[in-house]
Parts: sequence; C-alpha cells; structure tokens
Amino acid sequence: MTEPGCSHFTWTHAAAYLEPVLSLELHVLLLVDEAGASTVISRTPFSVVEVDGRSNLADIAEEQGLSVINLNEPLPLTPVHIAKPWGQEIWYSGIEARGVSEVNGTSIAWLLDIFGPFIGCGHAPLLLKILDPLPTENLGDLYFEMHEQKIEVYVVTNIDQQAWPDGKGAIRYGFNQQKLGEFESRDAFLSAYVEQVTNYQACRNEIDGLIENRADVIPEALQEKEKHLREAMYAFTELRPLETGDVVTVRPLVPHSLQHGVRVVEFQTPHYERYILSFGQKVLTQDHWDTLEVFDKAIIEPVEFDKAKPLGENQDLVADFDEFKVVRIQIASGESITLESDQYTMLMGIQGELLFDTGATMEPEAAFLMPNKKRVSLSNRTGSPAILLVAEEASPG
Repeated sequence: MTEPGCSHFTWTHAAAYLEPVLSLELHVLLLVDEAGASTVISRTPFSVVEVDGRSNLADIAEEQGLSVINLNEPLPLTPVHIAKPWGQEIWYSGIEARGVSEVNGTSIAWLLDIFGPFIGCGHAPLLLKILDPLPTENLGDLYFEMHEQKIEVYVVTNIDQQAWPDGKGAIRYGFNQQKLGEFESRDAFLSAYVEQVTNYQACRNEIDGLIENRADVIPEALQEKEKHLREAMYAFTELRPLETGDVVTVRPLVPHSLQHGVRVVEFQTPHYERYILSFGQKVLTQDHWDTLEVFDKAIIEPVEFDKAKPLGENQDLVADFDEFKVVRIQIASGESITLESDQYTMLMGIQGELLFDTGATMEPEAAFLMPNKKRVSLSNRTGSPAILLVAEEASPG
C-alpha cells in the first residue's frame, strides 16, 4: 500500500458475526498518492475502475452512493442504536448480528477485514459505546450482571435531573457488606441471596405472563408483592452514588447494574459473555437467569473503584488494564495537543469542541478510530475547556 497509483480488486468477506453466516464479495478501489491511502468499498461492481486523482475517486464513490475513506486520517465512527428493555446502547465500534457500526457509511467490519493490518487493528476492536438508560426507576435499571472475562470502564457523562434531582445517580455494584456480616459464612450469605432471587423471579415471571397475555391490569397486590421482593433481593447488593465525570471500572466477577437516568461512555474488551443474576423486568435476549450457574463465582468482598491517576497537567489515567488503558485529557481554551501512538486508538469527545488539523471536528459524543503511527493535532478554538477520552489497546508484544 505504499506504491503510488490506483488498484481495483475484489475481497471475500466472511461475515461470521451474522446469523446465518454470510460470505460477501466486496469491490474495492484503493488510491495511494502523496497524501496517503484512500479507499471506496462497495457491494456492487464499479462502473469505472480507472481513477485519476482523489476528486475522481470521490465522484465514483458518489455515483455508488458511497463515501471515500481516508486511511491515513482519524476515521469517524458512525454509531448504530440498539434498543434495550432499559433504554438503548449506542455502538461506535460494534460488530454483531444485532448491529454493525460504520465509517463514512461503510461497515467497520468490512474496513477492518480488508485494511485492519494497515491501520493497526487487524482483529476485533475495543468496544466503544454509550449506555443510555431510561430515566424511570426500575424500568431504566440495567441487568444486575457479571462477566468472567470482559472488562468494562464507564465514564459518567450525564445524570438525568428528573430522575436524580440532586445530581447524584447510582450504580448497583457488588454486595452489601453490612448484610454479609449478618451471616456466618460466604455460603450462607449466597444461599440466602439465591433464595431471595428465586422468590423474586417467580413473582416476576407471574407478572410477565400476565403482560404477555395482554392483561389489562396487574393486580395491585401482585405489584406490591413484586416491589417488596425486589427490595428484599436488592438488600443484598451495594448501591453506590455517581456524579458526572465519575469513572467506574468493572472487573470480572463483580456483579453490577447501572441505574436509571445515568448516561455513560463505555469502553470494554471485545468479549460477549454475560451472566444475568437478576432483572426488574422481562429479559428479552434469553429465557432464563444465570444466578444458579455463576453466583458462587462472584466476588462478595468489598471492591473499590479504581481511582484516576494523574499523568501530568490536564491528563489522567482513568483505566489501566493489561488489555487496554483510557486517558482523559482536558484542553484549555486556545490550547492544542498532539497525539500519536504505535497502536490504533479510539477517541471520544466528552465536553466542548475540538478541531483536528485534518479539518474534522470533534464534538461531545463524536468518536474516531485513529490509525497507528498517525500523528494528529487537536486544538480548542472555543472559549471553554474541552475534554476527550483516548483509549489504547495493549501492545500485542
């Protein structure tokens, strides 16, 4: 990809993430010139494959209803919105049957399959998403779930003022240590917890059955029973306060549930395993809870959030795992910063507006995949501070 000129080729893309698995033939135009490498990827053949410069490449792309992707610049990530019982997830780098994110209107799965090694990401990328729960109590509370491998980092970007008038939201995180002290052993505590979960699930199933059968009204006594059993079940867990700007690191085997009205940016390793211990409404993605399968693996001892580590003026390390790290950077009005890494990185705007030296703009919740070894400058030309997150995967070596 260093020789100047234009090439045209087909690429067989094995879409193993789809159900059923598909094999797609992709048509690719690649132009390499003094400004770098640019490409257009299409499901249908191009009417013209001879390219005379970037302007001509853009014209060919427009004829196909496509856009040119500059492989030497930060790649703008177009999210896909995934509906959830509790709200929605907004995926910026998702590659699943439920949804695939895009770069300039092109599937990120296609782009990384073909050009991943060139931009430094020849594998499943870090998952970057926004969790956007509904503001209603219980209805907007996420699954109380646990992972055996997946690592998650939440950065709180907004607390719904109607849901939390004092500006402090919450996350259910681990187990209540005072409650634990009431039992003579770990096994006794977990046994009592599972009993409460089982009681609540039976009530929940009864309500969900009525809803499925289109019952006009859920009996008030049953509603009160559900609320009482839900409170008894959650008494075994710990509810921790959250404010805008807080960072939550979720390590494996720590049960957790983000609460209603708390919007977060999430970075996570590309593992898709999840175990649901409980949920305050019907689970749509599976027909069971996983409490009995994994409850004895859960960490029940106190688990603290990792504290951000200062890295210098206006920078702090908000997550530092073997798999990846996340740095938060604040750029004052009139200031700029230069970024460069041997690994590909994910960039997400959190506050304010930043201008790339390429001309692109980063606003809050705008995200980019930056190719490895690419040097880019970001400047703040507004009158207030700007904040961005930079996530970097660990070096394979």
